[in-house]
Order: sequence, then structure tokens, then C-alpha cells
Amino acid sequence: MLGREYHTTNAKNQPLQKWSKPPKGVLKMNCDVSFLPNLSSGSWGFLIRDDEGDVFVTGRGKVDHLLNVFHAELVACLQGIQVAVDLGISHLIVESYAKMVVQAVSTNDFDDSVVGLLVSEIKNLVSSCFLSFQCVFRSRECNQAAHELAKLGLLCNQGEEQIMSSIPEGVHVCVANDMLASE
Repeated sequence: MLGREYHTTNAKNQPLQKWSKPPKGVLKMNCDVSFLPNLSSGSWGFLIRDDEGDVFVTGRGKVDHLLNVFHAELVACLQGIQVAVDLGISHLIVESYAKMVVQAVSTNDFDDSVVGLLVSEIKNLVSSCFLSFQCVFRSRECNQAAHELAKLGLLCNQGEEQIMSSIPEGVHVCVANDMLASE
């Protein structure tokens, strides 16, 4: 293909992960944050796609009074999971670039931590609202669209979540690149 350059390894000469479509009948959520440590605030973004890779719903918002980036990542995960529950989604895969979020959702390691209530809320939603659920780590390359949504979340006011069925400007390219990579 002329004019396109595809990179297949990262700086450590490891194969790059690519976003992939979920199995038939399952939806996939990618979430990410933008964290401003000097302000103890940040923003979150997520998108949920169907088994064809089509965007089902996106969300973004801003949050203040964050302890750290892990706290922000948990908020992003919770926001996306709550929207999935509200929409009646019963089979969900969550992909996150935050290994600690995957660990928190998959183990009891963070149940008694400062952010334990957020972890508990996520686990309660997962156990009571989904027929199947997975939370897995994926590299930054698989999460670009969610990262762009998180950056757009900085434009929101605190508590002003924007949940929509359309893809905001600037995120289309990331979604299109994911679709090309998954073919």
C-alpha cells in the first residue's frame, strides 16, 4: 500500500499488539485516562465496540480530587462498565493499558486499599450484571482511541459526562486504524 507505513515491532523489538475484534456476541470496551498530577485531576474516556468493530457507544469526562493515575484509571473503568450495565450489555471484555486495574479487578490485592471502594463497586457490578466478563491488559497501541477520548475529556467540566453513540472528531482516525490492523 503506497503512502502507509506499518510498524510491527516496538523499541524493544517486541511484536506490537493490535486491536482485535471481540468474539461474536461480545462487546469490547477500551478505556484510558489523562492525569494531571500537579492538579490532582484528570479525564477519562472509553469506547465500546461490537463484534464487527463498530463503535456502539463512547464516553468521556473530567474528574477532580484524584489521588494518582491508578485512581483515575479505576474511575475510567467504572464509568465504562456503568454505561455497559445501563445499556443492558451482558457480555463484555474490558481492555486497559493499566496493569494495576486488571490486577485490581481480577484479584483481591487492592480490596483494602485507599481506592478499595471503587474496586468493590466495579466487582459488584461485574458479578451482578454480566453473564461473561473479562478484564485484560493490552498495550498502548490497542488503546489509542480511548486515549484520544480521554484527552477530549479534559475539555469537559467536572461531573459533565458525555456519553454518545457517535464518535467525536479526531477519534475516527484511531478507530479506522484499529479496523485496518484487525483485518
